Amino acid sequence: MDHDLVVLQQPGCGCIASNELYPPPNYHGRIPIGPAIILRLIGDEIAPFDGYRLRCTLNLLDSTGQQELPGMLIGHTVANHFNGRDLHGQWKCFFIFGDTAVREFGVFRLRVDLQRVWPDSREPELLATVVTNSFPVVQNSEFPVPGVELKTELS
Repeated sequence: MDHDLVVLQQPGCGCIASNELYPPPNYHGRIPIGPAIILRLIGDEIAPFDGYRLRCTLNLLDSTGQQELPGMLIGHTVANHFNGRDLHGQWKCFFIFGDTAVREFGVFRLRVDLQRVWPDSREPELLATVVTNSFPVVQNSEFPVPGVELKTELS
């Protein structure tokens, strides 16, 4: 079965928030990527239930998408599939990352891996990978970023 992922990258930027989220000992704030990262699986109307589940994992990359930046992405970085209605009322398969944050300022990309997880298997099977467009993480005084629409269909 072929799988394609579509990343609904809205609003596509973030800034430091005043509340803390999974803080390491010397970290006192968070830099959200956006209100949520929502991925939709293309090819299946809903996720199959043939004894396995689908999950997505997020990995932070530099602005070129070439170098992984371990330890800089915090919050929820793994999501299991969720069957729900899209903006047009159609049933689709989604992966929702509600509170994901980056520790530092800069320009980044995300690598998203779609995996099939069998109950009796230790290693998940990689089905698809996609790298997002680059997005800025800025200081509060620089937010919102010029040209970025904050109110979106997903917010």
